[in-house]
Amino acid sequence: MIIMKYDKAAIEISATQAVRTFSEIVNKVYYQADRYDIVRGGTVVASIVPAAPKKCSASALAEIFERFSDYNDPEFADIVEDVVLNQPIEKSPWDR
Repeated sequence: MIIMKYDKAAIEISATQAVRTFSEIVNKVYYQADRYDIVRGGTVVASIVPAAPKKCSASALAEIFERFSDYNDPEFADIVEDVVLNQPIEKSPWDR
């Protein structure tokens, strides 16, 4: 099975800029899965990355399907079908 990974390239920022905009950086990492490399003296000294991958929403999955709608590869279709049919069903916190 082929696993596709869509990583964003890290955004390089200075340590000073990271301090000044830390809250904004944390929000972008959390909500947009942005990645940041902190640079001091021309060297990357730290990275701020999402702690865990976000779950894919149905609308995001539909967007991916739309993007690849002209892709006619039987193996790809089998992988998509397998993913769709084997999605875990999470229990709602509202259910008792």
